[in-house]
Amino acid sequence: MNSPMTLYGAIPFMQAHREDSTVGVFWLNTAETWVDIVKSKFSSNPLSLGVGRTTDTETHWFSESGLLEVFVVLGPTPRDVIEQYSELTGYTQLPQQFAIGHHQCRWNYVSDEDVKDIDKKFDKADIPYDVIWLDNYRIHGRQEILHLGLARFP
Repeated sequence: MNSPMTLYGAIPFMQAHREDSTVGVFWLNTAETWVDIVKSKFSSNPLSLGVGRTTDTETHWFSESGLLEVFVVLGPTPRDVIEQYSELTGYTQLPQQFAIGHHQCRWNYVSDEDVKDIDKKFDKADIPYDVIWLDNYRIHGRQEILHLGLARFP
């Protein structure tokens, strides 16, 4: 698509951590948001050949519109930051149990017999899986969509 515009949603939450402290920043804004992260390394002595060099990280946060709501979450540990952030936004719900297992997927299963054969081969090789599903075929501008007709998949 050759576009720098975002395609997926993201949650603008960032953590910074060093040996003795951790901090989190949560940028709450419903408008399209960009976060630029710039790292630079510098040394007070140009002849030090990297010895004593430090890394500086800067972030720049941009939202197209909306109200500015920024929450700074202080640690001191990463666990403390995540606990406080979760109290603020809510805890992540666990997915359904099958969703965290192995999923077997291909676009070119040609019939229900083909799928059953794959299942038998997994059993024979003692490879467990939770879900086997069929995918659409779209590649290089071609749009040959797998047709799940009753003749091949009764």
